[in-house]
Amino acid sequence: MKTKLALLSLVTGLAMALVAPLAPAQTSDGAKPKKPAASSTRADPVQKRLDQFVSTYQPDAAQQAKVKTILTDEAAAIKALDADLDKAERKKQVDALRKETNAKIVALLTPAQLEIREQRRVADDNKKRLVQFTKDYQLDTAQQAKVKAILDEQAAARKTIDADDSLDKAARTKKVRALNNEANKKITALLTPEQLEIQKKLREEAAARNKK
Repeated sequence: MKTKLALLSLVTGLAMALVAPLAPAQTSDGAKPKKPAASSTRADPVQKRLDQFVSTYQPDAAQQAKVKTILTDEAAAIKALDADLDKAERKKQVDALRKETNAKIVALLTPAQLEIREQRRVADDNKKRLVQFTKDYQLDTAQQAKVKAILDEQAAARKTIDADDSLDKAARTKKVRALNNEANKKITALLTPEQLEIQKKLREEAAARNKK
């Protein structure tokens, strides 16, 4: 009987040990180990902008180093702005710093990289114009595709005009104006009667603003 009781006690003790929560591990000096610091998931804004620059322009190592320095200096300058500045003044100073940064980076670009920059600028402008057209006139999908093609064609023709060194300022301006008028006519031809009414209203509003 005593043997059975002893065995039962042993089994019960083992079972309790198995289900009991484990005690925190301790270091050799008896202290509880510190939890590892949580890694920051927030990306470094300077590195993020540098990565974008590298992805876009494929710069060499020297350019990367210079651009990183420029971006780091800008970040430090923004951080150093007076905390008491109101929102408008702070934005003004940040915009000035951004503009200065862009000028410094552009000065580092090769002719091929400048061409990439111009292509991106034109693409961004056309995208904004298409978004605005779509918003103003509620263009359907087919109209959006046609307007995009017109804007792309206009941009390509404008590039040719700008590259023509035989044109003086007056002649270039005349060609650009004619090009813009042609693009506007093509877009207008795509509009429905309802959209033409919207166009008329927008033009009247623009004319009224210009008179002020």
